[in-house]
Amino acid sequence: MADQLLMHHKQSKLRLLMMAAGAALMLIVCSLLFADRASAHGWIENSRSDLCYDRINTGCGAVMYEPWSIEGRGDFPEIGVPDGQIAGGSKYPELDVQTENRWNKINMKGGPFTFHWDMVANHSTNYWDYYITKKGWDPNSPLKRSDLELFCRYEDNGAIPPMAVEHDCFIPNDRTGYYVIVGVWDIFDTVNAFYQVIDVNLTIDPSQPTTPAPGHPGDPNRFGEIREWSPIRPYNPGEQVVYKGSTWQARWWTQGQEPGVHEVWQQIGPGTGNPTVPAAPTGLTATAGNAQVSLTWNAVSGATSYTVKRATTSGGPYTNVATGLTTPSYTNTGLTNGTTYYYVVSASNSAGQSPDSVQVSATPAAGTQVPAAPAGLTATAGNAQVSLTWNAVSGATSYTVKRATTSGGPYTNVATGLTTPSYTNTGLTNGTTYYYVVSASNSAGQSPNSAQVSATPAGDPIASNLVLQYKAGDTNATDNQIKPHFNIKNNGASAVDLSSLKIRYYFTKEGSAAMNGSIDWAQLGASNIQISFGSHTGTNSDTYVELGFSSGAGSIAAGSQSGEIQLRLSKADWSNFNEANDYSFDGAKMAFADWSRVVLYQNGTVVWGNEP
Repeated sequence: MADQLLMHHKQSKLRLLMMAAGAALMLIVCSLLFADRASAHGWIENSRSDLCYDRINTGCGAVMYEPWSIEGRGDFPEIGVPDGQIAGGSKYPELDVQTENRWNKINMKGGPFTFHWDMVANHSTNYWDYYITKKGWDPNSPLKRSDLELFCRYEDNGAIPPMAVEHDCFIPNDRTGYYVIVGVWDIFDTVNAFYQVIDVNLTIDPSQPTTPAPGHPGDPNRFGEIREWSPIRPYNPGEQVVYKGSTWQARWWTQGQEPGVHEVWQQIGPGTGNPTVPAAPTGLTATAGNAQVSLTWNAVSGATSYTVKRATTSGGPYTNVATGLTTPSYTNTGLTNGTTYYYVVSASNSAGQSPDSVQVSATPAAGTQVPAAPAGLTATAGNAQVSLTWNAVSGATSYTVKRATTSGGPYTNVATGLTTPSYTNTGLTNGTTYYYVVSASNSAGQSPNSAQVSATPAGDPIASNLVLQYKAGDTNATDNQIKPHFNIKNNGASAVDLSSLKIRYYFTKEGSAAMNGSIDWAQLGASNIQISFGSHTGTNSDTYVELGFSSGAGSIAAGSQSGEIQLRLSKADWSNFNEANDYSFDGAKMAFADWSRVVLYQNGTVVWGNEP
């Protein structure tokens, strides 16, 4: 059914674009008459409203004529539209009707996915947010904030997007069935936003990780919570900004009034720093393909976005062809074979835009095309080594592995000319985190880099007769609970008294709230287990939880095991954790496995695992 929907959808695009062009012309005329009024309209392909326009969804009301006009109050979720009106943006109540079978669904897998926005009228943009309903949500109740979790964000910092916008995100790969995705396009110089919902039938992709590496494209955690003050953005009472090294809060509605100069702003504390304009990007390369040119460059420290500029004459003048890019690569398609194109790239943050990079050029030609960036890259740490695997790329004849010790690079080639999609990087330093990307090549050139992954090598577990096994009882890395499960195996020839053993699990606490712990179930009896917490400074850890055993727990016979121990951790204020980088967490371990990042002590001595 989903394939039929997509085919019908494609057949409707010509009609859609003709109407959109007419609407855009009307907006231009209106903008001449009402120059002080901002207009911006857009929608996500295959969204609920888009399928209404194509008459795949029925009974949609007026939105079937203008799927690009679902506009409501912005600054979601702190303000935004009310619960129960999220799908319709407080404007189209028919879209807010929510039952399990009300709307047609699009098939989607967990893992990398690109969202496509089509614009009727573009405008200065604050950010683009993508939410998904949580596991266990009620599909028969109207959408509310508590149903949603943020999984992808892009920030434009006031830039005007192109008429077609693409965002690479990672769909949570830990759930199946019916879910709703909410896209929010927050406008920079008004208080409004555009809302789009997508009804999807999700499946898990076993070739993708459950949780992507931190810093992946669209990772919402790569931005600060408080943004730089903008002279053109309106602010409501209570909103906070960072300006000249301090944090300021608006006393009442304001626009264009500089913090520290006008009394509308109240200084409430030191800021997160006063950013400077980033340096010009370096390492720009251009690789020609069939009617396209692929560009890559080195990541720039302090940059939040990049702009690609193109000319057909060396030295310019240049025209922006891509803005708001958050990864240091871009493929410019739809070019004319035989024409030489000249490119420069600049980097931006809230302080401004950098000078342009050094110019590069390329001439597209028919024939072999540059391969796509490799997908599915995974990194597995070992003793002084990291093993990498990725999906084979169609048309690729070789691969290059690149490594850095800083997230985002710059990267150094560590292996070139590989002909199989795997590589083991040896001779590494245990305890150091390494960051990797992979590119694919053929006679037409080299692809953009893959998404980044990271791993931290560690020494082999200490040899002993005791083995500590682990599995993740909860694979959601950003919810408000941590659920590690343990099992102790005794491979020795004599029984081991459990009261002589202790287990430590290392994690990052995120905040100052007190920790709570409980045993959901244990084969040896929850009342025989004591839980305590301690502070720790080490790789990806600032806290540990320790399990001890009373004499009532008994012993583990030779060749036997303790049985499952189900631990649950939470904070007193029930705030969320971010387990993605936690030392002991591994969301891929959904069945018990030997795991050297949980530590077992016997009479105070480590007998299994590696402390961070």
